[in-house]
Amino acid sequence: GEKIVTSSFDNAAIWDVNTGKCVHVLKGHSGSINSAVFSPNGNYVITTSHDKTIKIWSTDTGKLIASINGHTVAEHASFSPDEKHIIAVYSDGTICLWSFPPLQELINKTHMRFKNCPLTPAERQKYYLE
Repeated sequence: GEKIVTSSFDNAAIWDVNTGKCVHVLKGHSGSINSAVFSPNGNYVITTSHDKTIKIWSTDTGKLIASINGHTVAEHASFSPDEKHIIAVYSDGTICLWSFPPLQELINKTHMRFKNCPLTPAERQKYYLE
């Protein structure tokens, strides 16, 4: 790839391999980061932390896309090869599986698809579009 991800304490960083420069600093955890992993297509980074959260970040913008709160510390999380799921392993031995992308991202994509379509007022209300 052309990017690498590193972590130290409560921040992760995405670096451009060709220039050696930091592209994005991923700030948002309140505890030390256990793991930081790219998605198979390189569009996302998933981090786990001692703050009991799993966070998903956009590699293009460095912005937080979703945060999953856990019952205990997630030791590691990664994407399935088809990027349709996220799997996490917790310190108590629990393994959890979630659908991906997060619901809010799907809502945003749907909103953009319908935004310029001539919908009736009833359809706009049905799809919660303003």
